[in-house]
Amino acid sequence: ACPVLCSGNGQYSKGTCQCYSGWKGAECDVPMNQCIDPACGGHGSCIDGNCVCSAGYKGEHCEEVDCLDPTCSSHGVCVSGECLCSPGWGGLNCELARVQCPDQCSGHGTYLPDTGLCSCDPNWMGPDCSVEVCSVDCGTHGVCIGGACRCEEGWTGAACDQRVCHPRCIEHGTCKDGKCECREGWNGEHCTI
Repeated sequence: ACPVLCSGNGQYSKGTCQCYSGWKGAECDVPMNQCIDPACGGHGSCIDGNCVCSAGYKGEHCEEVDCLDPTCSSHGVCVSGECLCSPGWGGLNCELARVQCPDQCSGHGTYLPDTGLCSCDPNWMGPDCSVEVCSVDCGTHGVCIGGACRCEEGWTGAACDQRVCHPRCIEHGTCKDGKCECREGWNGEHCTI
């Protein structure tokens, strides 16, 4: 006997199931008012067919670690559930302004008492040498740490300007800005079919 494609609740097209109204899931086998993972990864609650994640978690099934404040108070980026703060900011959610002592040059330069200015070490700039110079602009999805961009979750590349693909994409495809382009003979969102 042949398997019933899309559980009889959808149309199979180009390697994926297009579910009929009222159904969802890779095989269209989950009613719309239920969650694909009813336990929501153990980090949330299923309400009207959607996972509502607990603080510190995100994702369709609450499977990803998130920062308690995903914006990091607008003074940093969230990477693997931790806020990496921009220079001059600290605290768990980058909510604390750090007092900068110009005569210490943030530990990245030499104070020149004659002029009252800092002479910054290589790869550092700013009046108090607190701004790290990256060879590329880290954009809105990264922060410069150790001379390289550290990207927030979901972003990659030297300048944090490329969307990340599902890890299984590389098995039978190539990631192009968040979309998996499948090799010949493979289909599906992550090239696994």
